[in-house]
Amino acid sequence: MSKRLLLDNDIFLLLSGAGLLEDAIAALGFTLAQARRLDALAHMLRQRARALSKYSEEILARAADDCARIAAIDEEPDAAMMELFAAHGAQVHGGEAVMLALTAAHGAYLLGTNDENALRCVAGEPGLIEIRERVAGRVISAPQRVAAEDSAWEKAEDLMKDRAPHIAITARDLYTGHRVCRDAKSAERLLSAWKEEGRIESFEREHKGAGRPATACRLAKRPRS
Repeated sequence: MSKRLLLDNDIFLLLSGAGLLEDAIAALGFTLAQARRLDALAHMLRQRARALSKYSEEILARAADDCARIAAIDEEPDAAMMELFAAHGAQVHGGEAVMLALTAAHGAYLLGTNDENALRCVAGEPGLIEIRERVAGRVISAPQRVAAEDSAWEKAEDLMKDRAPHIAITARDLYTGHRVCRDAKSAERLLSAWKEEGRIESFEREHKGAGRPATACRLAKRPRS
């Protein structure tokens, strides 16, 4: 059985909305073809299900586009493991149970989930000890997505360090050649977040010739201690 990265709806939406889905998948050692999502997500996005009301329209639109690039899970989970969830996993619902059962059954599978109730249940319910032992070390949750965000910052920081301060970088530098992210919207979102965090500062970079000045970004000056 080839390796698979299974992503629950929340992790999928968080990474997709941040423009980091593809980068995060690659950072974990998988390709887009090896990633899988829940089949219900595409329908939920089309219908703008109430469960997705906490997400902005921009995030939902981006996730809908990404859904077309990531195949849905089409495997049937092990019946015996699903029976364990039915008997002992009251807090493990639907898609989470399917993904956990598949991860438990296949040693080359990795699961990304942000369902804290399901994780607590698997971690603490004695009746799920078999599943807990099988998936140990192969479940990642929301805090670990920070690794993808840190990777994006490190790449951008290196770019800025390599440029003279009066040249710096623009959003185009981040997505050209997929150096940091894959498109202009993702680049603008990252730059906006880093500016708000005080990591970078923006300025109008003079353009040689008749062109308009470009908004560029450089590392923020740190106050002297």
